[in-house]
Amino acid sequence: MDCSPPDAGPAHSWQQAAPWAPANPNGTPDYQEDLGPLGQWTVGGGVSALASTWNNSADAPGSSHYGVTIPNAIFMLNGTQGKFRLRLWAGLPPLTPIVGWTGPGLNPNLHTAGSNENPYGHASTLFKGYVTYSPTDWFSVDVGRIDSVDGTEIGVGWFNPTPMLSPLNNMQSTTADGIQFDFNHGPASLSVQLGDGYNTGQVSQLGALGQYNLNADGSDYVIAFGHHRLRTAGNLTYAGHVASFGIVNSNLIGFGGMWNIDHKYAISPEIEYQWLPKGITGGGITPATAPQTTYSNVAAMINLTDQVNSYWQTALQVSYVHQRGNTAQGATTVNGVELNNIYGNYLGLGAPNGPGNLGQGASMLGVQIGGTWMYKNVFVRPFLAFTHLTNFEPGNGWGQDGSKSSQAVAMIEVGWLLGDVKRN
Repeated sequence: MDCSPPDAGPAHSWQQAAPWAPANPNGTPDYQEDLGPLGQWTVGGGVSALASTWNNSADAPGSSHYGVTIPNAIFMLNGTQGKFRLRLWAGLPPLTPIVGWTGPGLNPNLHTAGSNENPYGHASTLFKGYVTYSPTDWFSVDVGRIDSVDGTEIGVGWFNPTPMLSPLNNMQSTTADGIQFDFNHGPASLSVQLGDGYNTGQVSQLGALGQYNLNADGSDYVIAFGHHRLRTAGNLTYAGHVASFGIVNSNLIGFGGMWNIDHKYAISPEIEYQWLPKGITGGGITPATAPQTTYSNVAAMINLTDQVNSYWQTALQVSYVHQRGNTAQGATTVNGVELNNIYGNYLGLGAPNGPGNLGQGASMLGVQIGGTWMYKNVFVRPFLAFTHLTNFEPGNGWGQDGSKSSQAVAMIEVGWLLGDVKRN
């Protein structure tokens, strides 16, 4: 079995799934059809269900410590016509759960999608949809709802080797409405994007991603990525449900990569630094309540995967996040939320104080370990996850009173992929 990922196309190879993930977003396994003058078209996607149970629940007394949900159900259409390409991902808004997110104040978490504890986390059933124009083999332009330039993970769970997203992915900017310019030369590529990252509705986020392929097929590579807010995102509207003032208006820089060993083992590290500049105002933040210091977080992650045989894959993910805030601003609130959380709760995306909402200044270690069994289109993923908080504000940890620093989760995901799968 060849586990190397296929070429994702110019300037998009960082969006490959890991070769040990159940699915790949770039055409494998897809139904393919040649429509003559309309070009080559592929149809793919899939659906998965996730059942889980956890200890130290932060729910109200009497609620259960388990969840059953459908976190991923996506239909994908990719097509070409001469110098034009189309990419469309639509369906259930991706609700892939996130390491450490089991509290009812955070979404998407392990509770049932659409419930009061886990309301839908995206504004539209259109996750991605854009047209690419490639006038030359070294330059292309993307217009529409385009890929994120941040990070190494993909928001739809079964494109990753683990069923939950890392906290790094959760703090990064997701897909954006806007325009992107892609440049390619030999093993190197650069994408520069202007969009409305974090669903702010304001096309004022400048992002970039550079990639250097270490081998001919692009399965080994290193990347550098980041984004910068050109102006303050004031009225956050829908973005207020998915990111706080501090997240939306922070800048980010990161590095990552992928290395494959004998098409059996893979190592994928990532590190990032995100910061909210001192004194920023807007969206109800006045000079009197502006950040008195630069709020920031530094985070790192590594994925280790092993293709045991054509049926079994194993994966281990370790992540760590450290947040820096300013406790002197904790007594001041805006719309009932402490400024410390609005500015410095990167892990919890600015959630108010409360059990399971993590709180500003917290640091978290997260571990996911398990395996994936695949037979043709079906995959089953049993996993265990463990998280430990350090330096968290009282009342923001796990447990009924938010005093617990650790939590363990057992989960199993079952999924079905579209396409003609030839793995086994």
